[in-house]
Amino acid sequence: MNERTAPGAPLAFLAQALLADTDQCIRWPFSGNGQGWGKVYVDGRLQVASRVVCERTHGAPPTRKHQAAHSCGKGHEGCINPRHIRWATRAENEADKLLHGTQSRGARNSQAVLTEADVREIRKRAADGEAQRKIATGYRVSQASISLIVRGKSWGWLT
Repeated sequence: MNERTAPGAPLAFLAQALLADTDQCIRWPFSGNGQGWGKVYVDGRLQVASRVVCERTHGAPPTRKHQAAHSCGKGHEGCINPRHIRWATRAENEADKLLHGTQSRGARNSQAVLTEADVREIRKRAADGEAQRKIATGYRVSQASISLIVRGKSWGWLT
């Protein structure tokens, strides 16, 4: 059975979340963007629920480029607890993702072809003098990709 959301229910839930006295994550139970981020219509515009919470809690963003960042690391799971959300620059938000382990880099990236073990092996083979083109052929990636890996420009966090 497909239940429809009652008119006004998402905004009512949002209002309740803004008043909540908890340090636990408050999960958005309504529709999202397919990646866990809650969506809500406010003044006729579809918006990200956590951003609406951030605006209502902290006011307008300091700049147009500021993002609603989650201290809990659960924004992708629909957390809208005002205590967990603050304005942050993209760099600050990316640092949070790294801290929380939610950044989709390396093998966590859906577009990744290589694994961390592959990258370590590629670096070892290159250090042993094997030609980058030969390594690239074996992994079905470009020589340029191998070069970026060897120079630490790609997968640079791996040692």
